[in-house]
Amino acid sequence: MHINYQWRGHEEPLASPLLTAVDMSVHEIEDNGTTLSAKGRFVLRDHIEGCDSEDPWVATGTFSNEKFEWVVRRKDPYPGEFTWTKNGESLFCLGDETNAAIKAFIADKLTRIVLYMRENPGEDVILVDKPKCYDGLKYEYTGPCLCEKVVSSRKNNPFDWNKYTDGGKYPKRCFKCSCGNEWYHGNSEEERWVQVGDPEVWSMLIMYDGEVTESVGLDPQSNTPLLVLTRNLRQRGFIPIG
Repeated sequence: MHINYQWRGHEEPLASPLLTAVDMSVHEIEDNGTTLSAKGRFVLRDHIEGCDSEDPWVATGTFSNEKFEWVVRRKDPYPGEFTWTKNGESLFCLGDETNAAIKAFIADKLTRIVLYMRENPGEDVILVDKPKCYDGLKYEYTGPCLCEKVVSSRKNNPFDWNKYTDGGKYPKRCFKCSCGNEWYHGNSEEERWVQVGDPEVWSMLIMYDGEVTESVGLDPQSNTPLLVLTRNLRQRGFIPIG
């Protein structure tokens, strides 16, 4: 059976919003019913250092009482290759919490793939797990400026997004005012919106139906909160602190 699983297209925090998963692949899975083994690669993005690291991993698993248990670790290095180690184990990075989060992330994906394999015995596994693109209508609001309504939105007086998008004909949690300002519904519990101050953030939100697929932050140079990409902040010289 051919295995080609790719998880990509969005970031997921790993014990810290500044350390994220950006890519993962599974190249091999052996399922013997009660024992399992797998191999693949994982890419970690460090927004503090401004770099990605790609590491091979291996995993062994057991299945009993309708439950999977996985032991995941960074593959041992080849001669001359540098890796961090602790108690004789090769690590993905130095942080214990992040290492544990990476292992849990990989284990979760492996369980999903094995379940898929068992539901589709004998079939090749060729899957790409990525965020869904928005393909609905985009209603453009053209009435009076509503930015004051958006800014003052609170739980007891929420901005009526459904009304001003003609019944929700727009990517979720996104609103573009007639004045040109772009807004994101970043806190649904408190019904608060934040202005988008980065065209790349807006393109991301519109493309992926309001889903944040890349790490974002607030612009420290702005007098009002503006949502921007973390990597663009770093390019401007603002090194985020975890």
